[in-house]
Amino acid sequence: MSPRPLPRQLDAALVDEYPESPLSHPPDPTSGIFVKAKPAGRPSDAPDPIALADEARAATGLPMAAVLVFEGPSLASRSVLATPGRLRVEPGTDWLAWLSRVSEAGTVLVPRKMVARVKTFAVVAVPIATPILRAGVLAVPAMPDVARQCRLLETLATDFAMRAETANRKVQLDALELADEFDVAWA
Repeated sequence: MSPRPLPRQLDAALVDEYPESPLSHPPDPTSGIFVKAKPAGRPSDAPDPIALADEARAATGLPMAAVLVFEGPSLASRSVLATPGRLRVEPGTDWLAWLSRVSEAGTVLVPRKMVARVKTFAVVAVPIATPILRAGVLAVPAMPDVARQCRLLETLATDFAMRAETANRKVQLDALELADEFDVAWA
């Protein structure tokens, strides 16, 4: 038995295939069919990696900050490189190979092919994570006081991760609510 599609996918199919289906016209308040329309796509309260890169750059006073975000229910996989006057958003392929292994805050050497982009040989990288979610990595050029940099970046990364976790929970709860409504509507 194949899994049932989500109700918003089913609605369009039923309206096209079966014009007399209960979903092809507004439900009668006494019919027991109350399917709420949920917005498709990523939630608006999902944290913005571009804003995180700008915050990290401003907080550290450094000319560059890089953010790698992993794919999740509320986040799209991408990398952001913020430099003065420029902001590059690109797919995370090179960045993923380089920063995906970062599991704790510390100094990471920059691969030769990435030196031209980040304009440094070493960065301080901090995972964007909570105990439940691993959302990505935040990196800035390494300075002599690495411990201070790590503390500052961990604060920004944890705040971002907490907001991403909240957005993920919202997406999951919305999906469960739709599934419950679908079961009630077709019971």
